[in-house]
Amino acid sequence: MKHSVSKLFFGLFLSASLVLLPIPCFAENNYTQQAQQLHDLGLYSGISTDTFDPDLSSALNRETGIVMLLRLFGLEGAANAMTESEVNEALSRFSDAGSISSWAKQAVAYAAANGLIAGTTTTTFSPKNSLNGKAYCTLILRQLGYEVLPQDYPNSPLLLAENGGLAPSEANRLLSGNPLIKDDMETNWSLPMK
Repeated sequence: MKHSVSKLFFGLFLSASLVLLPIPCFAENNYTQQAQQLHDLGLYSGISTDTFDPDLSSALNRETGIVMLLRLFGLEGAANAMTESEVNEALSRFSDAGSISSWAKQAVAYAAANGLIAGTTTTTFSPKNSLNGKAYCTLILRQLGYEVLPQDYPNSPLLLAENGGLAPSEANRLLSGNPLIKDDMETNWSLPMK
């Protein structure tokens, strides 16, 4: 079943934000102004609690990608509503759960409890490992209710493009498996409508 409420929110958010985004996408540190606008909307925090520092050129790791995904889909509140025992239960299968940053723990637990993520192995999550386009496209597809099997992972950017969620040229770029940087989050994602 596809998540129509999440799709609606995601579509509205992206429609509004795409008006603000210049092309071409994926230019390093090209989107500081857009990051500020996302920060003002409560969708992007940056790395400082005192001032806005978007840190757009640094690597996007697995835990940060999960947090950003949940914010984009309006699920951060649901993640933060998880009790400590629910968080611990959801993360219990990961032997490296202790290395998940405190600010990301509930988001990762929510993603694990709701089948959005798989570990890097059956027992590890690897929160500090870099996130690539294939993995992020897989997360988006899963959140939208698409089943992404392990054999589909290598082509997940193409699957997202086939469902209208990504421009074909961007899908081809993401197939490389290169690590994403935070600035890559400002790309031309669109709403998959099926």
